Amino acid sequence: MAAELGLPRGEQTGCLLGGIGMRIAQGFGDVGGQVGARLDQLDRVAESLTKARWQLKQAKAHAEAAELIAVNPEAMNTDAVSIAA
Repeated sequence: MAAELGLPRGEQTGCLLGGIGMRIAQGFGDVGGQVGARLDQLDRVAESLTKARWQLKQAKAHAEAAELIAVNPEAMNTDAVSIAA
C-alpha cells in the first residue's frame, strides 16, 4: 500500500513497521486477557494453599495435644491443674 502511494523507501519501511507494531499490540491485547485469567487462577490457587496450610497446622497442633494427653493422662484431669496452681 505504501509503495502504491509513491512514498520513499524509508517511509514505506516505517509504514510496514507501524503495521507490524499494531498487529503485535493487538496480539498482546489477546495475550493480556489470557495472562489476567492465569493470574486470577494463581490467586485462587494461592488462597486454597494458604487455607490448606492453616488446616495442616491445626491438625498438627491437635495431634501434638492428643499425644501429650496420651503420655500424661493427668493433663486431662482438671483437679490436677488446680492443684498445680
